[in-house]
Amino acid sequence: MEQVYFISADRLKEDTVINENTDNKLISPTILMVQDIYIQGIIGTSLYNELRTQVKADTVTALNQTLLNDYLQPAIKHYCMAELCLPLTYKFMNKSIVTKNSENSVTASPEQLSQIKNYYLNHAEWYAKRIVKYLQQNQSKYPLWLSGNTTIDAIHPRINTYHTGMFLGNTRGNSFSTSLPIDNGENNCCE
Repeated sequence: MEQVYFISADRLKEDTVINENTDNKLISPTILMVQDIYIQGIIGTSLYNELRTQVKADTVTALNQTLLNDYLQPAIKHYCMAELCLPLTYKFMNKSIVTKNSENSVTASPEQLSQIKNYYLNHAEWYAKRIVKYLQQNQSKYPLWLSGNTTIDAIHPRINTYHTGMFLGNTRGNSFSTSLPIDNGENNCCE
């Protein structure tokens, strides 16, 4: 599959806090991964492939250009910031994985990296929610969004873009509250 970028590495560096001296070879694979995993997961395979085809041929419709510029690119930027934490910190060398640093800098701790990643993921998920709301509002203009994903290997779009854990209460002892009403069918609570 040919590599098609919805945003360039140079544009990513220009619009984010990534240092301009950062090698594009470190950034470009992350952009592709973010597009493939996160963006395709949000918009579905059919719309994703349509965008890839149009970007590659430089024939992006005005409607898809709005989707790209105003919705997808902001999400891609923040997902990339989250996903670049590890590749920019650790290098795969021929004998091991190493952390590189210069004389005047201190490498972030794993806890700090996790905190930074979560910071950018939270922002990315907010932008992802904007994408979904925009597509819901313009569903008739984007027929491939929900109905075009018909092949067996197609990724269907995710409507819920937030990823959170579930709190089930105290896990020790009896954690379920007995003060909540139990519907045994006699309360007519659901009529």
